Amino acid sequence: MQFLSREFSQAMAGNSNHYKITSAFTNYIFDSVKNADGILYPSTVVTHKGFNFALKPEVANKKLKFLVANRRKMEYAGNKKYVETEFIESEFHQGNDNIILWSK
Repeated sequence: MQFLSREFSQAMAGNSNHYKITSAFTNYIFDSVKNADGILYPSTVVTHKGFNFALKPEVANKKLKFLVANRRKMEYAGNKKYVETEFIESEFHQGNDNIILWSK
């Protein structure tokens, strides 16, 4: 369990192959534990202050409802840094048409 905990919580920047073990483990859980709707694991982006989750597609389709989205534009500012130059939030979504209406 400690090995898998470390694998799920490591920063993966620049190494997409590292995601293979977490993907394989997630698929194993979904195939083995029939009543598991998803997996919750610590976020590496915010250094364990938040969390991420992986849900089975059928769970997401049946139990989640899209409400709002936001779009951010990031521009390279030099010295390996990016800055946010635009933030647009969607309107609150009440329909079932899966169309995002942007406020701007």
